[in-house]
Amino acid sequence: MIKRAPSGHLLSAVYRKPTHSDRYLNFRSEHTIQHKQSVVNTLLDRAKKLSSTTRDLNSELKYVKRTLLLNGYPKWMIKDEKKKQYNRPLEFRSKVVLPYSANLGETLKRILERHRIQTIFKLIIKLNTVQASGKDAAPASKRRGVVDEIPCGNCEHRYIGETKRSLSTRLKEHHRDTSPRNILKNPEKTALTNMQPKVAMLSIGITPMFYITQIVIINAYF
Repeated sequence: MIKRAPSGHLLSAVYRKPTHSDRYLNFRSEHTIQHKQSVVNTLLDRAKKLSSTTRDLNSELKYVKRTLLLNGYPKWMIKDEKKKQYNRPLEFRSKVVLPYSANLGETLKRILERHRIQTIFKLIIKLNTVQASGKDAAPASKRRGVVDEIPCGNCEHRYIGETKRSLSTRLKEHHRDTSPRNILKNPEKTALTNMQPKVAMLSIGITPMFYITQIVIINAYF
C-alpha cells in the first residue's frame, strides 16, 4: 500500500484485502519443516521490506507473529528466523528423492546430511488428489497436445502424428488432404500417403481408418 506523508513523501506499508482470512500453511500439516520455515521468513521479510516507518514495521511484525501463532507455529521458529536465514548451505555430493513422512523425514534427512547427501521430499497426498476438479473431462476428440495413431485399412502400416491442436481438428485436415482430388493435386501435403502409394489410394478410396484412431500420449508438449 502506498500513502503520502504530511511532508509529501511517499510511504509504503503492507496491505491486506478485507476478505483476507489469515490462513497460511498450518504447522501441523504434513509438510517439511523447510516449507513451514519459508512461510515465516516470507512474512517477516515482507514486513521489513514494505514498511517505510518504524511504527508500521512494529505493527506488521506484531500482526504477523500473532497470525503465525494462530496457525500453530511455535515461538521458537519465529524467534530463530534470523539465525536460520543466514546458515551457510552444505555442499552435497549426491541427492535422493523420498516420500515425506512427518515422523521419519526430518530424522532421515539429518542422517543423510552427515554423509553429504541432499534429501528432497515428495508429498504423497496432495490437495488435487483428494478434491475433485469440478469440471467434466474433455472428450478424446477435444484433447489438445496429443500423439495419435491412425491404422491403414488395407495394409499393416500405421501413421503416428502429433498436434498441439485438438484431435478433431487434425482429423478433419487429414480427411481433406486424403481426398482423391487433393491427392492428385498435391500428394506430398499429408504424411498419410506414406501408408499407401498414390495410385493405390486413388483406386480404393480413403484407406486411413480414422474411426479407430487411438491417442497414444495426452498432453504432449513439443
